[in-house]
Order: sequence, then C-alpha cells, then structure tokens
Amino acid sequence: DPEGLGFSTAIVEGDPKKADYHVLLGKIFQRAGLAKSSVQSFKRALELDKAHEEAQTLLKAAKQGK
Repeated sequence: DPEGLGFSTAIVEGDPKKADYHVLLGKIFQRAGLAKSSVQSFKRALELDKAHEEAQTLLKAAKQGK
C-alpha cells in the first residue's frame, strides 16, 4: 500500500463529493509514480470545485510531467 493509497481511496469513497479528498488522492498517486491516476484525481476535484486552486496547479504540473 504505497504511502497510504488504500486509506486515501477509502476516504474518497466515503465522501466522493469532496474535492480536497480527490486532491489528496492525486498527490498520493503522484508519489507512487501513477501519473495518469493523479491527473484523473485532479480533474475530478475540479469537476467538483472549478475554483480549487491547488487542484488547478497540481493538474497543470502533472500534465507537464513535474
């Protein structure tokens, strides 16, 4: 379970409409080297909250491979 991935996935499943949880999951995916999954998580966060600045920043960086 890389860096709490299972725990974080459970949190998102418990409250799937909270953008912050999707951002957290995206960060964990990044650290685990799962770029595609991190992008999906950041996109989902922005679907829930279009003004979420952290999700916007992280999505841009993830798409640039940073």
